[in-house]
Amino acid sequence: MPSNTGQFKAKYTPIKIGEVFSYWTVLAKGSFKHNQQCWIVKCRCGKETEVASQHLRSAVSTKCIQCAGKVASEKKYRTTYQAGGSRIKWIQKRMEDLYAKQNAMCPVCDRQLPTFISSCALDHDHSTGEGRALLHRGCNVFVGMIENHPNILDNVKNYLGVD
Repeated sequence: MPSNTGQFKAKYTPIKIGEVFSYWTVLAKGSFKHNQQCWIVKCRCGKETEVASQHLRSAVSTKCIQCAGKVASEKKYRTTYQAGGSRIKWIQKRMEDLYAKQNAMCPVCDRQLPTFISSCALDHDHSTGEGRALLHRGCNVFVGMIENHPNILDNVKNYLGVD
């Protein structure tokens, strides 16, 4: 049984100046807030701030807000767009095929589609997710409104006095 000589085992190893926690590097001891020692830390990007010991040890705080946003957007870009570019390339290919198949004509209004395919809307069935055709953006909104509210077409006909 250990003797009670006033010595105790520290719950955590002490944080040292120069220690690195993810993007943070500890520069100096900071203030003491909410019964917690804070440390002045510097992010890889150069931003300095104060972070509580607990947040450093548990990795609650790993980087500054700007770096966190940058890392998140880069991760999304890598997983969505760079993974062979499959999703973007597949949609672009599908739109090009529909553009050629439709002879660059909108099936709703029978007018010429924009020259830039990216200005067109890829219409799809909301229940199945299956793509149907390339439309003008306004025509796509119109079709979506009718699809979601079937009685609206009758209301428009009555409003315009058209049979």
